[in-house]
Formats: sequence, C-alpha cells, structure tokens
Amino acid sequence: MPKDNRRRRWLLLRIDPDVIYEPGVRVSLGRSTRSEIYPVMRAYHKMDWEIAYSSDQTKSEYPGKGRWIEFLNYEVLVPKCVPRRFIIGADEIDP
Repeated sequence: MPKDNRRRRWLLLRIDPDVIYEPGVRVSLGRSTRSEIYPVMRAYHKMDWEIAYSSDQTKSEYPGKGRWIEFLNYEVLVPKCVPRRFIIGADEIDP
C-alpha cells in the first residue's frame, strides 16, 4: 500500500497463453511460495491431468477435491514482467 493511505487500484489482466514459450518462464505446481518450480516442459509432464479432465469437480464434496484445489493453484512465473504484447487488451489500459 502507498505510504499516504491511498488505496491501490486493482486491475485484472488477461494474458495470452503463448507467454509460456518465452525464455525463462517457469511453472509452479501449486502456490509458488510452497511448491517446486519447474521449466515449462517438465511441469507439463508432472501436472495432474487426471484431475484436470475429471467431471467430479462440480460436486461440493468428492474424493479428489484437494487435488482439484491444488490444480487451480498452478502458477506460470514470468521473469521480471509480462511483455506488453502478451497482455490482451493492453491498448485499452490507461498508462
């Protein structure tokens, strides 16, 4: 937060999935602060694809719920910053 107690203006960005092909991009299979971080192709082979394509996640309680929540926490980590060309609708954002 800014020191003078002003509120930050939050902005949700849509990022082009092709950003994963950029050099230096890594993937965390869970929250990056508590999960291992892998190069993109290694992460692809370690991802829990069984739960990704399961139809059970629409139920409030099911055996794979913990796995589904962990799957939703996968993160793509881009070094330094996301290049502007990968931000969808970047032309509409105020500088």
